[in-house]
Amino acid sequence: MSYTRGLPSLRLAVSPVFILFLCGGCARSPQAWPPPEQKPLEVESWAADRPFVEMAAADAGEFIVRDVSTVLGGESWRWGLARPELRFVLQAAEGLKLRVDFGLVETTLAQTGPVNVSFFVNGRLLGRMRCAAPGDRRFEAPVPADWLRMDSYTHVVIEPDKVYVSPQDGAKLSLTLYRAGFVQ
Repeated sequence: MSYTRGLPSLRLAVSPVFILFLCGGCARSPQAWPPPEQKPLEVESWAADRPFVEMAAADAGEFIVRDVSTVLGGESWRWGLARPELRFVLQAAEGLKLRVDFGLVETTLAQTGPVNVSFFVNGRLLGRMRCAAPGDRRFEAPVPADWLRMDSYTHVVIEPDKVYVSPQDGAKLSLTLYRAGFVQ
């Protein structure tokens, strides 16, 4: 007795299904597309005409990168934490000065002693100020035009060499920040 008797008809019935199955695996692969063109940072218009910010302004948070309190500490200032950083959009680079109005509180200075505050523009040290007594201060210094950016944010970092550490909650406080930015 032959085991192949009747199988030819089975082969014919299965073959078209099998062929369709195999053809499904021969589909063209989708075309490759290049990634979208990369564009430079598009800065928001909110700061395009404001190279300077008051900490009491409603939109002051838009200028804060890090280490500045999100809430007002009084009517016109915010706490600067360990290393406050702000960002600005500039329309021109020539003839600008960095101006930062800040203060040191008696309670914090009692723990830290005199504080040296350094001011950086786009990672470059612009100047330092030694603060040995409590009170309000202004740092102002001309900024070389080639330090400033007009195609992206210009960053300002205020770096105290010592910070007050709260015994209650461990918060690190450095100075009170009133306003900062670039002026003619």
